[in-house]
Amino acid sequence: MTPEVDDDGIIHADSDVDSGDVGADIGDQIQTISLPFNLDAMATFEDTWEDLLRELDVPQLSPLLDQQLTNYMNAVERLGYEHLQELSPREAAITLALLAFKNAQFIYSRDLRAEDLHSPESLRAREIKEKMYPFGVPKLFICLDGRVLSKLIAGLKGNAYRTPAGDSPEFKPKRKGEGLFLTRVKGKFVGILCKDFADRIAAGKKPKSFQMFDSHLGCARKGQQMKKKRRVDLSDGGLKEDVIRKRDMITAMGDAVKGIYGEGSEYEAIGVQFSFDPRDGYLFMGLEKEQCLESLGSDDYTDQALKALVEEGKILHTKEMVEKEGSELRPILSEYYFELDYEKNYRESTLKFFTNLEAMSDRALPIIKEKLTQIIPELVAEDKRDELTQRAVFVLSNAYTAYLLNHDATGNEKQYKYAFHKESVIAVTYSEKGPFDRAVAFSVDPNDTHTISMDLADGIIRGIRESGMLSEYELKALLWLKLVPNADKLGEADKARLRKRIDTLVDKTIEVALENAAHHHHNHETIDLQSLIEQAVEEAKSPADLEAAILKVIKASKLAAKNKAHKLPSEAANVLTEYANNPIAAMLFERLEEPLGSDADLIKSLREVDWSDIVNIDWMNMTSEGFERYVSSKFPKIPAPVFRKINTLRKRAKDLYQPGNPANEALIEGRIVPVWTLADEDRKTIALFPFIAKGYEEAKEAA
Repeated sequence: MTPEVDDDGIIHADSDVDSGDVGADIGDQIQTISLPFNLDAMATFEDTWEDLLRELDVPQLSPLLDQQLTNYMNAVERLGYEHLQELSPREAAITLALLAFKNAQFIYSRDLRAEDLHSPESLRAREIKEKMYPFGVPKLFICLDGRVLSKLIAGLKGNAYRTPAGDSPEFKPKRKGEGLFLTRVKGKFVGILCKDFADRIAAGKKPKSFQMFDSHLGCARKGQQMKKKRRVDLSDGGLKEDVIRKRDMITAMGDAVKGIYGEGSEYEAIGVQFSFDPRDGYLFMGLEKEQCLESLGSDDYTDQALKALVEEGKILHTKEMVEKEGSELRPILSEYYFELDYEKNYRESTLKFFTNLEAMSDRALPIIKEKLTQIIPELVAEDKRDELTQRAVFVLSNAYTAYLLNHDATGNEKQYKYAFHKESVIAVTYSEKGPFDRAVAFSVDPNDTHTISMDLADGIIRGIRESGMLSEYELKALLWLKLVPNADKLGEADKARLRKRIDTLVDKTIEVALENAAHHHHNHETIDLQSLIEQAVEEAKSPADLEAAILKVIKASKLAAKNKAHKLPSEAANVLTEYANNPIAAMLFERLEEPLGSDADLIKSLREVDWSDIVNIDWMNMTSEGFERYVSSKFPKIPAPVFRKINTLRKRAKDLYQPGNPANEALIEGRIVPVWTLADEDRKTIALFPFIAKGYEEAKEAA
C-alpha cells in the first residue's frame, strides 16, 4: 500500500479491493476507495468519545435525555473496563463513541415507535382490526428471533408473548407422561388468559380467549434443544417436535381453563397453531393434524415434506395460495399493492394496510375460508363460524403482508428484506414493536437472563457484525470513525467529499453482505456430498439411474463451489473484523406505571439527576435502606413507587452479575454492557442507571 499525498496535503492509502472469484458479478462493480490517513493527527490524538460522536449522524434526543446518555457513557468510561485500557486512546474513544451511538439509535427508534403507536393512524387501524377479528385481536406466542415479529407475521402491533422458541416452562409434563399440564399457581400464562376473559366480559362479549402458537421454521433454539435431546441434528431443526409440543400446550391450556372455571362453563380458550417461515414471511397451517404427522412416520418436516403435504391439499401454505398458477387471491392482493415500509413510514403503512385489508375482505376471505375448511373440515360447523373467520383474517393478513414484502409494484418478485439476521443490540423484553431500521434487537426473555440466552445473543451479534449485515446507520458511523481519523481537522468541503466515498463503500459492503446472505438462504451452502452419493447408490435401480444420480451430485458440487461467499471490500472487511470484538449494548427495563409514568415534572426531575456516580459506590452489596439513602441524596423526597422501580433495577443487576451466569464473563469484561433503563408504560426512556461492574467487592452487609 503506497501512501499518496494530494494537493490538499491529505495522505491517502490506495487499497486493493479483493472481491473474490465472482466474475462479472458484484466484484466488478466494487470501486477502489481511497481514504485519508493523517498519521500526525493519529499520533497526537486528543479527542474524546464525545468529540467523535459529534462527527456522526446521531438522532436528536431531548437535551435532558441526551445528557442522561452522556452521563451513562461517562460512567462506562470511568469504570475502566480492562479491554478499553488496553486500546490506544483513539481506539478507546472510537469504541465508546460507537457504543454511545448505538444506545442513542435504540432510544430514539423505540421512543419514536411508542409515539407511532398512539398516533391517530394507528388508533384508526386498531379499530379496523378489532372489528375484523370476531374474538378480538389474537395474542401470538412466538419466538424471540429478531426476524419473527407480529408485524411481519400478520401486521399486528406487538400483542405477543415472546419467549425462546415461543415456549414456556409453565407447561410441564404430567407425572405419568400423558401430555402436559399448565401451572396455575402464580403462572404468567394463566394470568394472560384470565385477563383476556375479564377484558372481554367488560366489553360485553363472551369469555372466549383466542391464542395463536407459532412453531417457526429454522428456530435455532429449538434446534439446539432437540440436538441435545436426540444427540443428532434433526433434518427439520426440530420443527415437527415443536409442532407436537405446541399441540399438547393447547390441550393443556384448555384443561386449565376447565379446571379453573368448571367443566361446561362458557369460558373457553381456543388455541390455533401455525408455522411462520422467516425466510420469506409466509406461513403454514395444519401441521399438527394427525393425518399429517402419520404420513410423515419417522421423517421430519423438511422443505420437501412440507411441499408434498401442500400439493396433497393436507396443509395450507399462504405462499402457495398467492404464487400458484391461476391463484384467485393474487389478483386481489396486487390490486391493493403499496410500498409497505414499517421502518420509515410506520403510521401510514399501518393504516393503509388495514384499510386495504378491510376493503378486500369481502372477496378474499371466502377464498381463504374455503381452503381452511378443506384442510380442517370441522370448521364448517355452525359453532365454529367465528373461529373460521378469525383464522381466515389472520391468514389473509399474513398473505397480504408477505405479498407486499416479496413483490414490487409491477408484481415481480423481490428479495424479502427480513430473511436475514441483522440484530445489533440485546433487548431484555417480551415486547419489541419492530421492525426497525436501526438498532435491531435480539430479544431475551426477562425471566431468562440467568440462562444461556444472553450469551448466545452475544455470539450471534458478533457473527452478524463480521458478515457486514449492519444497518446503514451503524456501518456508516463505523467506517467514518475508523477510516477518517482526522475528520475534525478537515474543512466542510473535504468532509462532504469523503462522506460520499464512505457512502459508496457502505452501499457496496451492504450489497455484498446481502448477496452472501441470499446465497446462504437459497442454497444453504452446506451441501453434504457424501450423503448425496450414498443416497444415489442406494436408490439406483439401473446403471442409467446411477449415472443420472452421479451427474446430479456433480452438479451439486459445482453449485457449492460457485456459491462460496463473496469477499467484502477489503477496507470494510478489516474494520468489521475488528468491530466484531466491540462491546454490545444490552437494554434492560423497569416500567413506571401510570400516573407517575406520564408525570412530566417527575420525569424532568429524574432526568436532571446525574446518576453516573453509581459506579463509584458498592451498589451490588448495599442494603435497600442504604441504597435509598443514596437515591434520596440525589433526589430528595423521591416518590416511593419510583424508588422501588430503581431499586428493582439494582436487584436485577445484582442477579445478572452473579457468578455462574453463562454471560457473566462477558459482562464483567465489558463485552456486554447493560443499559439499565427506567421507562414509562410505553417503554419510552425516562432515565438511565449505570449498574455495571468489572468485578466484586467483599460484601459487608446483606442486600
